[in-house]
Amino acid sequence: MSNRFTTAHLLDLGYAIEGNQAVRVSKGKDSSPCGKKTGNPVVLEPAQKVDNIVFNITPIGKPRMTQRDRWKKRPAVVRYHAFKDELNRQARLAGFVMPDTYRAIFVIPFPQSYSKSKCLELNGQPHKLKPDKDNIEKGILDSLMTQDCSVWDSRTTKVWGYEGKIIIEAL
Repeated sequence: MSNRFTTAHLLDLGYAIEGNQAVRVSKGKDSSPCGKKTGNPVVLEPAQKVDNIVFNITPIGKPRMTQRDRWKKRPAVVRYHAFKDELNRQARLAGFVMPDTYRAIFVIPFPQSYSKSKCLELNGQPHKLKPDKDNIEKGILDSLMTQDCSVWDSRTTKVWGYEGKIIIEAL
């Protein structure tokens, strides 16, 4: 039996994952809502390095939020939090850790109002409408990283497709 824990187990035990390190987070009554890091970091050795991953989820841009959103649950904020939860769940199941350098491809599904001929014409073409690519990227980083300051190179592409997907490739 191995003494190694999976990323999902470490998250369940109260660790925060930052790059290839797991840091214990305490959530006492006198600590901040996001927790305080305690102890020395544990270097993670993933059993399998995942360079590319495909999340089968429709990308959603991060909405502008205020303090009022804590008690008044606007539909856009509720959708965004559900998106983050599902993205986190899929990442934990795959054992995926967000790299510091990556390429992200966001596949935005066609609206139901588009005709089949228009869908054929636009499939794989650049998506130049809302949501903005930087707002989608903010949502990805907020959900997959505790501290996104370690990201130093990212390339983002937004294209049309039949099903919503997020493809992340390590550079």
